Amino acid sequence: MRKYILGILTLVVFGILVTAIFSCLAFVGGGRHHQHRRVSPLPTHVHVGEAVYGVIHSIPMGYPSHYMGLCHGPSRKIWIRAETLQGEARTETLIHEILHAIFFEEGIKGTKSAEEWLVSTLSKRLGIAIHTLLEEEEWAK
Repeated sequence: MRKYILGILTLVVFGILVTAIFSCLAFVGGGRHHQHRRVSPLPTHVHVGEAVYGVIHSIPMGYPSHYMGLCHGPSRKIWIRAETLQGEARTETLIHEILHAIFFEEGIKGTKSAEEWLVSTLSKRLGIAIHTLLEEEEWAK
């Protein structure tokens, strides 16, 4: 029974993540080119299921410098330290925060450490793959 529930939960999270990713791809589709490499700007918003999260390109004052991103579900805002993140690290951080938003929107409750472990594991793997997709010339057309 536990594996069945985990399987369903995985499918729900994956479905919402795909929606959020395509939201980002739609925005980035009109991206700029720089020396034959695509520069992927951060979107100003992402769709997480029916919710729209604003993406702010800096971290609020008062947070430690090691915070690369934040997600606040109740206000539907994601903050990314865009000024210091580039390439795969930027994409991974955005995916990481989108995953936190999915957990919030789906009402998935658990310990903060368990959520952070799962989100970190998924975002590391997905971040590389999605960053590669975003840099492909075919996506720019």
